[in-house]
Order: sequence, then C-alpha cells, then structure tokens
Amino acid sequence: MASTKYDKPVIEVDHVSKAFPLGSSSRIIARISGKRPPSENSCFQALKDISFQMEQGEAVGILGENGSGKSTLLQIIAGTLKPTQGKVITHGRIAALLELGSGFDPDFTGRENVFINASIHGLSNRKTSEMFESIAAFADIGQFIEHPVRTYSSGMRMRLAFAIQIHMKPDILIVDEALSVGDDFFRQRCYNRINGLLTSGITFLFVTHNEEILRHLASRALLLHEGMLIQDSNPKQTIDAYKLLLGDKRRKSVQDRILRHKKTSKAQNPQEAKTKAHASICNVVIQSADGMPCNYFHPGHPMKIVLKGTCQTSVENLSVGIRIRNKEGLKIYSWATANQDEHTVSEGGSNPLFREKARGVSGFEVEFSFNCHLGKNLYYVEAYLANEDIQIRQNKQILDWVSEAAFFRVHFEDNGYFFGGVSDLKMNASWHMGTEESDPK
Repeated sequence: MASTKYDKPVIEVDHVSKAFPLGSSSRIIARISGKRPPSENSCFQALKDISFQMEQGEAVGILGENGSGKSTLLQIIAGTLKPTQGKVITHGRIAALLELGSGFDPDFTGRENVFINASIHGLSNRKTSEMFESIAAFADIGQFIEHPVRTYSSGMRMRLAFAIQIHMKPDILIVDEALSVGDDFFRQRCYNRINGLLTSGITFLFVTHNEEILRHLASRALLLHEGMLIQDSNPKQTIDAYKLLLGDKRRKSVQDRILRHKKTSKAQNPQEAKTKAHASICNVVIQSADGMPCNYFHPGHPMKIVLKGTCQTSVENLSVGIRIRNKEGLKIYSWATANQDEHTVSEGGSNPLFREKARGVSGFEVEFSFNCHLGKNLYYVEAYLANEDIQIRQNKQILDWVSEAAFFRVHFEDNGYFFGGVSDLKMNASWHMGTEESDPK
C-alpha cells in the first residue's frame, strides 16, 4: 500500500478559489425575507486563494466553522469539483469518503455496491472477490451486507463506505467527517487502521471538529475561515487559533450589540442580549491544600485549580470548566460547573449553585478541588467559560478559552509506592490458596 515513493509533494493546492453563482432561489428567499436580492451575476465565494502542499506520509486535519469551505476544498482535491481559479496537482491513487454513502446505489445490496465501487477504482471482479470477506469483516454489518443499502442506518453506510475505501490500496485517503459517525469500537478500529496506513506511507487528509481525533491522527492542521486559509501549523496551535477565532467572533458580536444599545438607549432584542453574553478568564492558579501556589505534586496529594474571571455582560447560564491534559495532549479529565449543576438537579435540587451565583456578577472565582491520582508526567490545564444551558447540553457557547492556562508535574515519593499509566486506580491484589478441585495431583 502506497508503495510508490514520491520525491515531490503528493498534493499541491495552488491559489485555488471557488465561486458558486447565486441562483433564482436565493433571490426569492431575499425578497420573502425583505432583504435586497442579489444581482443576476452575484456569486458566493466559497474558497479564496488557497495554497498549501502535502508530502507523502503526512496526516493533515482541517478545522473550521460550518460554511468555511472545508468540504468544497476536499471535493476539489478529490477531483469531484472544479476550481474557479487555481489548480490542484495530485500524485497517486485517491480514495475519498466525502458525502456519506454518496457512491452507493440505494437499491443494490451492500455486496453489489462493493463490486460496483471496486470496479470504479479499476479492480477486477476476481480481485474484488478475493478481498470481499475482509471488507465485510471490517464493516461488520452482518447479514445486512446482503440487503439493499436503502435499509441501512447512517452508521452502517459509513462502516461499509470506509471499509471499501481502505481496501482500495490508495496513496491518498480523503475523509470528510465520516469518522464522527458510528460507535466507539468501530471508530477505534478506523483509527488503528489509519495509523497502519500512515506507517505504510499513505497520505491522509481529513476534516473534523473533534479535537481528540485531530491530536491523535494529525501531524499538521489547517484552519479555514470564510473561505480563506488562516492557519497552517501543528494541531495544538491550530486548535488554539480556532478557539480564539470563535471567542473573538462572539466578543465582536457582543461589542456590536453594546454599541447599538448605547445608540438607542435600550436593548432592541432582550433575548439576543441574553444569548450574546461576554465573560473573560483573568487568571488560573494551581495550589496545594494550604492555598499556596504549587506546581509539583505526588499521587494522592490534594490540590486545587483556581480560576478567576469577569463578566462584562450578564450571563444567565455561566459554566466554568477545565480540562487536564498530559504533555502528549491526551485529555485526562474534564469538569465544569455545569456538570455539578446538572448533578444537583438530578438529585432533586431546585437551585443549581453556580448558575444562580453567576447571575449579575462582575467578578468571580471558582475553585476546583481534588486529590491528584495521576501518574508521573507533566500536565497542563485548559480553562474555558461557556454560556451553557444544562437542560439542553448541545446549546453551548464558548465565551473565553485558554489552552495552556497552567502547568503542574507529578512525581512519585520515595516511599516504594508506584504504578504505571495515567491514573491511580488504587488496585489491590490478594492471594487465594487453591481448593481441592484446583490443586494439581
């Protein structure tokens, strides 16, 4: 797989732009909504002068808000869409998993679609028959492989589509958020297979909103915003830039609302004023049990993470949260005041403590206390503030976010007690003598 060695970039994106003409439907919608309709020649600029290269064996992730141009860029690189300007040069066989199951005929069975897709990639029926059992085993959809694809769930479509693509022996694999579908075990199987493909020299380009996937698979990450490439660096730096971009966007909307409020002397939309709140992280300090700053701990010792912040506008559902990661970027633990408030409500409490206390405050301090049951390593703390309704968990707005807010190190004491791994499970072993039935004669 990916046996051909290239002494030049396998993907070259050279000043690529893509514009889509705004059709009659856009003009109808504009008239209905009372807005000025676009002209006959108006276009939506999906991509604006994008340039980057990928070497053989690289894994590159793409981040960006919805509508930033991620999927359009992948389609152009895969060859299913033509750029308006610029060019893309690729070397080697491309396997692309773009729109979920878009290459399937819904009335054909999974087996039939395997053979159809394989023939599109230039494989003979004999070769496809030889690898069919391996494809079916990886997809793991049981007897549904003999059923029409229209009877499949989205997860089953993704399983089969991914299984087909990775068996086509591509030099370049392009995936558009398909790994966000399916159960945890299948996703882990996909990650393991992708890691194996990367070892063999495959080039992997993918879109994701999942930070863990990006940190785990990518050696480099791109950030698209409004059709422009604004960041090309390692995953951590790109994730930081993405978070700051989201925070800046929300802060700008708040400042615009404040200016409008000053001009009119009253908020024109009270509900909008609630949702576009603004808060900032001022400081994050790690302390020992006595409240003194400390960044060196032993397993089992008590520690505190203290976050201080301010609210520039009223935040009705303020949630203060932290994540602890080791130096390899693995998320060890995350917790937020919204978690605690939700637990309070589930236990029958009527007034969530933090949500109630945060209303109307300008300055605040939240202390996270715990015992340090972590393994020997260097750790860092991510901190964030969010407007989060505990009744609707997906309704969450990040107000401020700091990637490396604080650091601490964990070492073992010289008392003979140690363990391996990232967390101390307080395991205890006991010895049991064999019974008469189990004793050897």
